[in-house]
Amino acid sequence: MYEKIKLLLIEDNINQRLEFKTCIHFHKQFELYGETGSEKEALNILKNGYIDVIVLDLELQEGNGIQLAERMRELPIDQPFVAVTTNNCSESILQYLRKELKVDFIFQKANSSYTPNQVLFIIEKAFKYHKSKNANISEEKQLLRKSISQELQNIGFSIKYIGTEYITAALLLLSEIQDDYYQISKTIYPALATQYQTDPANIEKAIRMAIEHVWNNASLIQLQKHYPFDVNNKNGRPSNGEFISNMKIRLYGKSEKTQLYS
Repeated sequence: MYEKIKLLLIEDNINQRLEFKTCIHFHKQFELYGETGSEKEALNILKNGYIDVIVLDLELQEGNGIQLAERMRELPIDQPFVAVTTNNCSESILQYLRKELKVDFIFQKANSSYTPNQVLFIIEKAFKYHKSKNANISEEKQLLRKSISQELQNIGFSIKYIGTEYITAALLLLSEIQDDYYQISKTIYPALATQYQTDPANIEKAIRMAIEHVWNNASLIQLQKHYPFDVNNKNGRPSNGEFISNMKIRLYGKSEKTQLYS
């Protein structure tokens, strides 16, 4: 017995949604996990269930398809295969979807060959390659997380502090971002707040408290060995942005441009 592909249908046009549901009935490989025409409801489904594939209508009345895709990419989930359906022919929008949001397929509704059956047929053929790629990415992330955790423990961070988890997540996030200029309060904290469903202020405080604990308790020799950076702070410990920026350099290599702003 093969494992069915769990599909989330995000489409606000009732007639098109019904047409997709009819086609799914005849594509036995698929299981319709959920359906909605709302950005907010779709994100809740993605947070609370394991989804293999989403079919996303870009033009939603209750929300925005692009914003939905952006927020989905920030969620701490196994990222699904994404097929976008749209009436938008803007090349800049399509390039953004492909290159930045890593959308797997884009189907133009205006094309004479477009049908829900065609969408499902192509997903069925391509999904196995997405599944294989996801498995490799997941394994690489686990190894990187383990390496980050070990570096932090060497400095003196304890896994019992939630701030240690937030620092680990921040460094994982930075491994995926190309740009070397950040405002930590506007980039890192909001992303982690979305991931952990809390407030950015709680992220900032937990990271600060974890750093304070280490600098109050670890020996100077231990700190100098595992954190070989000057501390440019009157408190005698690095700020959140300073620490994360320096740890990024230690983990991923020095970049003259790398700088995190508070």
